[in-house]
Amino acid sequence: MPFANPLERATHFVRHGAEFGCATEAEYEVLAEQFLFGPMEAHMRQCVRPKGNDRLRFRAINRVWGSLCNSGVYSDVLQGAFTQDTKARRA
Repeated sequence: MPFANPLERATHFVRHGAEFGCATEAEYEVLAEQFLFGPMEAHMRQCVRPKGNDRLRFRAINRVWGSLCNSGVYSDVLQGAFTQDTKARRA
């Protein structure tokens, strides 16, 4: 489980699952895994925080960002300024 524990996954799903149109915690987790571990795309940026404890990814085209602790546990995956326009582009 890429989230720290089942409670963390449930909490993140409640907070962000609807932003991505996910119906279940498992669906949200798969989406997060694809984003954080998938190949870099041309419109994506990635960096490591100065203390080296988190890797951050940002997809500019739909303003999705996520963070991954150096232990491999997800910190967060969310979408900023989600609009009907970005939802239509994802479909």
